[in-house]
Amino acid sequence: MVSPLIAIGIIQLIVGGSVYLRTDNQVKTLSAQMHAAPEQFQKGELARMKTVNDNFTIYKVIEIVLLAGGIVLSFAFANTMTWYSVAIGLIAQSSIMLVFDLFAEKRAHEYVAALERMLLWAP
Repeated sequence: MVSPLIAIGIIQLIVGGSVYLRTDNQVKTLSAQMHAAPEQFQKGELARMKTVNDNFTIYKVIEIVLLAGGIVLSFAFANTMTWYSVAIGLIAQSSIMLVFDLFAEKRAHEYVAALERMLLWAP
């Protein structure tokens, strides 16, 4: 079970850490841009978020494949403790990643909707 937990955990740590480390500067930059040039901000953010949302589709496919692989392994190797443990680790980690990404994707779509409305209420 340790192998998939560590492998996927490292991926989570790298991705989560990079997002955490860049967020403060990104918020400052985007805030300044939103106030200085709202149309440019909106256009740039909509383009960036299209890429982000496209990536969520890829992440979901990978996570579902890992989840399905874990489920298949758990049935195929139910009597082999090593592979069964790997399967349970895959099921656990891919499920957690999928749930977190589904919430993140929902927030991303809400942000895009707010961006699309932004210039409608701007003075």
